[in-house]
Amino acid sequence: MYNTITDKAARGLFLENFESQGAGRGPNSLKWVCSFSKSLEQKSQTIVASVEDLLTRPQVLQHLGLRLSDFDDEAKALAMADAAIARNREEFEHDGAEEIVPHFPLLSRYRYVISQGKKREWSQIESKKMDGITSLKNVEHLRQGKQFLECMGPELASASASGADGSGGAPQTNEKQDELAAIVLEYRREVRDLQAYHDPLRELLAKLKAKAAKDSSYQVFEVDLARIVGELKLFVDGSMDSIFTYEAMDKSSAEEEDLQKASTNFKKQTTLCKHHLLGAKAAKTRFSGILNVDEPPMRKC
Repeated sequence: MYNTITDKAARGLFLENFESQGAGRGPNSLKWVCSFSKSLEQKSQTIVASVEDLLTRPQVLQHLGLRLSDFDDEAKALAMADAAIARNREEFEHDGAEEIVPHFPLLSRYRYVISQGKKREWSQIESKKMDGITSLKNVEHLRQGKQFLECMGPELASASASGADGSGGAPQTNEKQDELAAIVLEYRREVRDLQAYHDPLRELLAKLKAKAAKDSSYQVFEVDLARIVGELKLFVDGSMDSIFTYEAMDKSSAEEEDLQKASTNFKKQTTLCKHHLLGAKAAKTRFSGILNVDEPPMRKC
């Protein structure tokens, strides 16, 4: 333990406190063995990701920020999509596989790669650990051990004070519990608002299916809205599972680190839910306009 201390003043303070506690010699002195370890871990990684899928030409245009309605006629829109598909094939050097649907060019699908960019991650983790082994036979031994730890610096003194007398830890944990409860409450409200869009969008999907049965040009919109409705339901179901897991969690005995991790996770999910909510609002307005009908009324959940 003494060899791990490099500062001369700290070494002197260590020996002074060690001697003042009897140096482990007297019959009433505290007999102990201490060890200290320190480690530093660094991680660095670069992630390059892409998504490869078969997309229809309207979906390719949508990825480029365009829609069929942006062009004077359908032929120009399909020509633009074909040019983008050919360029994508050259850029990512794929085989250009395709699924052609006769008589329905808008439903034909082509291999298309979407880059998700490059992500660099770097982290540095420093850990310090002090272990002590002793045989506490009376209250005086406990006092001596506490004084010895306090002489090692404010960090160890703080940790010792909060652990030895049973105070200092609970209020901070209670604050973390209250913070987590507030975050989950906001998350629950966002999920409820998103859930309210499910039935109106399903009504629009049913109308689109009826239109597509009579006019094939509506089929691409039907596929797009069906995907949005499916993703919305999947996200809401997963969100409800997260909330049920939180409610079943024994928060009174949870560690502070676990409460902090849960708070961070629910904050991220709340942000993601808000993005889904904006998408649902936009989809409701867009597809109501395509069908040229009034927007379906919202229902309270």
